[in-house]
Amino acid sequence: MNIKSFLIVSAMLAGDGAWAYEKTDVKTLKATNKCEACDLSIANLRAAILSGAKLSEANLTEANLDNANLSKAELNGADLSKALLRNVNFDNANLAEAKLTDANLRGAILIKADLSQANLTNADLSEANLSNANLRGADLSHTNFSRANLSGADLSGANLGKATFENANMSSANLSGANLNHAFIKKADLENANLSQTDLLNANLFEANLAGANLSDSYLSGVDLRGANLSNAILIQTYLHKADLRGANLSDADLNGANLKQAQLIGADLDNSNLIQADLSDANLSSASMQGVKGLKQAILCNTQMPRGKANDDCK
Repeated sequence: MNIKSFLIVSAMLAGDGAWAYEKTDVKTLKATNKCEACDLSIANLRAAILSGAKLSEANLTEANLDNANLSKAELNGADLSKALLRNVNFDNANLAEAKLTDANLRGAILIKADLSQANLTNADLSEANLSNANLRGADLSHTNFSRANLSGADLSGANLGKATFENANMSSANLSGANLNHAFIKKADLENANLSQTDLLNANLFEANLAGANLSDSYLSGVDLRGANLSNAILIQTYLHKADLRGANLSDADLNGANLKQAQLIGADLDNSNLIQADLSDANLSSASMQGVKGLKQAILCNTQMPRGKANDDCK
């Protein structure tokens, strides 16, 4: 095929909508506020008023919906991958099982939105408002939640591996059973959050606020908790092997049965904490504050660097 023939065929295909949205589908949407399972890919719907629109299973890949109003819209199963969704209002929208990979949702409003089982890998949700949103079982790996509001959100069972939550508000969020390995959660607010049975392998929680959080039965091997606030936190049976807790606040924390082998607790505040059956073998607690500690006699101490010297009471 020569160049002239190739250009003619390409023009014909483009005219038939082979590479973009169907014009009839856009007309249908504007006329009826409904376009289920239709093709709206690459469509320019910037600032469109689509509140309550029925768009389940619709193809909106690479569409421009910046500043649009999609509150209470039905987008379950829709494909919004690589779409521009900045500052979009998704308040109470249904996005269950939707595909939002590589989508730009910066500053979007997703209050009480249903994103259960949705795929948001590599999406940008920085500064977005997801308070009380449903993200159960969603794939959020490599997703950016920097400065986002996730207070009261349900992220139970979600995949958050290598996701970024720097300075995010995650207070009272439910993250039970979630995968957060290698996640970047620096300076995030997780006060009273539920992180029970979560995988936080090598996660970065530097100076995070985990006051009153539930981390029982969670895996925190190698986690960075320097300067973190864990006061009143529940860490029963938590695995903290080689965790870095230098300068952390663990006052009144419950560490019953926690594994703190080789953990760094230099300068940590352990006042009034519960250490019954906690394993502190090879841990370093030099310069730590331990006033009113409960259960220290029942803790496992072997080659443990205590504030006043080494303890080898339980070496076998």
